[in-house]
Amino acid sequence: MSDPRHAVSAARIAFACFVVTMLCALSLAVVYALGGQPQAEGALLGVGLLSLGTGLVVWAHWLMPRGPFAQERHELASSDDELAALERAAGI
Repeated sequence: MSDPRHAVSAARIAFACFVVTMLCALSLAVVYALGGQPQAEGALLGVGLLSLGTGLVVWAHWLMPRGPFAQERHELASSDDELAALERAAGI
């Protein structure tokens, strides 16, 4: 992301989504503890999950670094001494 203002606004949007998710989860727990109403429970669960998904998508799309990433590694080859030791151990 080249513009830091977009990153700040995306972070605020993701944070707001996660706060809404937390409030829905707490409200759902209270409604359930007080005897429950299926419509209220369903609405709170739906809004909470939608908000969680939106927050995760915003976070992944705007705040995480872009890939693909490749890490340099050394060559995975055995030396002649290691091959000889393996042959001796295996009885070849």
